[in-house]
Amino acid sequence: YIIYMPANKLQKIDNLEALVNLDELMIAENKITYIENLDSLVNLNTLDISYNKITKITNLEKLTNLENFWFNSNLIEYFDDLTIL
Repeated sequence: YIIYMPANKLQKIDNLEALVNLDELMIAENKITYIENLDSLVNLNTLDISYNKITKITNLEKLTNLENFWFNSNLIEYFDDLTIL
């Protein structure tokens, strides 16, 4: 299953708890500021959060099947948190 919602002015990642079989979440070009509410997406293998307003890479620890992660063109200054990937 895929959610493809670029450029929708989303400000928050929310209401995905029931989508445990989601494979791809494509939410680039929005207004998201914080990575959250992804813990239940244990089958997620692709996450595109590029071109948002995220300042820190967090809350990805439970995404053990994540293979593709795009986070370019955000407001991230430090990449120390990428060790969890």
